[in-house]
Amino acid sequence: MAAVGTRAWAAATGGRLSWPERLGLLADAVALQVAVLPAQIRWKLGLGPERHAALDPRDIRPPDTNAARAAETICREVSPPWLVNHCVRAYCWGRILGAQRQLRPDDEVFYVACLLHDLGLTPHYAAGPTDPPCFAVRGANAAHEFARGVGLAPAAQERVAEAISLHVNVSVGLEHGPEAHLLNAGTALDVTGLRYWELPEGAADAVVARHPRLDMKRLIGEAWKVEADAHPECRGHFLNQFLQFGSRIRSAPFPE
Repeated sequence: MAAVGTRAWAAATGGRLSWPERLGLLADAVALQVAVLPAQIRWKLGLGPERHAALDPRDIRPPDTNAARAAETICREVSPPWLVNHCVRAYCWGRILGAQRQLRPDDEVFYVACLLHDLGLTPHYAAGPTDPPCFAVRGANAAHEFARGVGLAPAAQERVAEAISLHVNVSVGLEHGPEAHLLNAGTALDVTGLRYWELPEGAADAVVARHPRLDMKRLIGEAWKVEADAHPECRGHFLNQFLQFGSRIRSAPFPE
């Protein structure tokens, strides 16, 4: 059976979770919390180690390719400004976390996946009667078509779409590729603050200054709740119902 969140799973289910799959995601959440709790506690107590930057946020630049520029265009065309900035910050966080861990994603694939990962939350890609109910699956399908249209290689098309389909899982392991792993990590950091404590000193302020949050907590919380309430069989609703996702958004270590 295909793993939850993968394109193969999405093709079979449309993004609808079975109860065994919900239990599996709960187990993933417990394992993740156990794994990060010691570092999180040290950070909150001010006892964490000094974090040296492996990548200066000021040095982060998007790839200069046709696909990257086209992804920026479609992101800005269909997304409100706060969501555009969220997509760009996800790229920045992923690049920083990846450098800290010496991961080397394909920068074009990763950037395109970041810019397009929330297409499914936009009105343009809202679910119709025959569309998959899961917004991540809708976004992955749209991104796959985009990637094919701009001439990315078939393997790159799949990596973009797979990363987007997986990104709302509780966690995404490196077995799915560095792009999927870092998209999940970067979006989780921007939305809930997960692994904020791994950022080098000053990185958060530098990234947010370049790409302001624009009332992000309120607006993404509202958009997420609308999507989750509309599709109670999908991962968005699961995160709200069982993992208090709305509360995690509000308590993220960002002022807005």
